Amino acid sequence: MLKLSQHLYQWTDDPQCLDYYEWALYNHILASQHPEDARTCYFVSLGMGTRKNFYSKDNNFTCCMGSGFENHSKYGGAIYSYTTDKNDLNINLYIPSTLSWKERNIRLRMETTYPQDGKVAIRLGECPAQQMEINLRYPAWATQGVTLKVNGSKQTVSAKPGEFITISRKWKKGDRIEVDFPMSLYTESMPDNADRRAVFYGPSLLAGTFGPQERKIGDVPVFINEGKEMVKYIEPVKNQPLTFRTVAPGAPDNVTMIPFFDTYDQYYTVYWDVFSPEEWKTVEAKRAAELERIARLDAKTLDHITLGEMQPERDHNLEGENTRVGEFGIHKYRFAYENGWFAFDMKCNYNEPTQFLMTYWGGDSGKYTFELVINDTWVQPITVKGNPEEFVEMIIDLPKELTAGKDKIKVLFRGEGKNRVNNLYNCRLMKKE
Repeated sequence: MLKLSQHLYQWTDDPQCLDYYEWALYNHILASQHPEDARTCYFVSLGMGTRKNFYSKDNNFTCCMGSGFENHSKYGGAIYSYTTDKNDLNINLYIPSTLSWKERNIRLRMETTYPQDGKVAIRLGECPAQQMEINLRYPAWATQGVTLKVNGSKQTVSAKPGEFITISRKWKKGDRIEVDFPMSLYTESMPDNADRRAVFYGPSLLAGTFGPQERKIGDVPVFINEGKEMVKYIEPVKNQPLTFRTVAPGAPDNVTMIPFFDTYDQYYTVYWDVFSPEEWKTVEAKRAAELERIARLDAKTLDHITLGEMQPERDHNLEGENTRVGEFGIHKYRFAYENGWFAFDMKCNYNEPTQFLMTYWGGDSGKYTFELVINDTWVQPITVKGNPEEFVEMIIDLPKELTAGKDKIKVLFRGEGKNRVNNLYNCRLMKKE
């Protein structure tokens, strides 16, 4: 998308392309690389309560990760450009840099701490006296106005955010431009849900950080107030640039917010739900009911495995062929390709009737029919059915002879022919009530 937006900008000189470019550069490309060891992500997760998964140096290295390294060599590629007639200069991105324009015998230097703040200084170190327009991109997010000075003299700006500020004059060596785009907090809503929002400061997407401990989606903080406001309840942390703290009347707690590109080796959220007090009562009641339901399941569970998670799979001696793991939101899963399979052990030690529970995403309903095999003898065809907008729990009664007198059973899923095994999130072996 960066390449496409850069081409579109070259053809049109439309600064809207650059607003997108800047957002993607800071909040996706820069956010996709580990700042300490340079590992990259296969994809950058934006799930609520998730974390970035950087590739392992020893066990995986996809082509996407290889091309991901290319991204980080291109930060200088779109800072400056000619106008379409090649007579004037556009300054597109605010990144510390030096430009040498040999055709015009111009050399200039840009100094800034952007995106920590919006202050930028540009000095012409070499420049024969010449008439030229220098066009500064006025970021679309900069709705608090702009201050512009040339050689210390304040300039009138008629341009609006999302346009270029044009400075037309006879330039010479030593001329200096100073521009300040005051930054402020603002939110962007999801296209289909005005009450699920992301928070930005200037061009930077902010992430609420949770440290190394995983949080379930019900434990991700929310904002609760009559006006459904967010910015009002976020405050800067003193002496820590680009660091904020929620002070919201919300639940379950307040957290620190930092740029998404600075977030690594910890869990986070970039999306926040906003509720009125009355709406929150309804949400809490549903959540309490779900926790009670899970507690009832736990009480009769003999063994449980979360697929796609390394340690639970090791604990259950998982093996397989043509099988891989994935992530949907904050949930991990495992699947198998055509003619693939995976198997694992589950503890039993129970002589009464049992049930087997499998969790799938309802959106996968009807895609494939695959087989569940217990102890290499009992075979059950499985076709996922359920609401396509929620997780589905399928429960199957197991013949008593499969588990009676056994301390464990072997569970195998396999695809046959053109069928693959659907994304499977977790399984439970349970007492039948």
